[in-house]
Amino acid sequence: MNKESIVEIFRGSDIEANYAAAIIKENGIRCIVRNAFSESIAAGWADGYPASSTALFVDEEYGEKAKALIKEAFNTNQQKTKSLTIG
Repeated sequence: MNKESIVEIFRGSDIEANYAAAIIKENGIRCIVRNAFSESIAAGWADGYPASSTALFVDEEYGEKAKALIKEAFNTNQQKTKSLTIG
């Protein structure tokens, strides 16, 4: 990956971002997962909000395809758990 061509395609919780990363990797797209909250804790302070602290990056040329894969995966998963009541 070239630093200049990397784009952020997703931001969410660590679990969501790693799920999205797995979907993308299964489709042959390399990605970077960066958790700002964990990084800041390791550095000695807490910065960010855990529910939106993890970002997913891909090469710009794969950005739209990766976004479509994530959207499809989350929509499919949401339909499977529609009857689930949380909270």
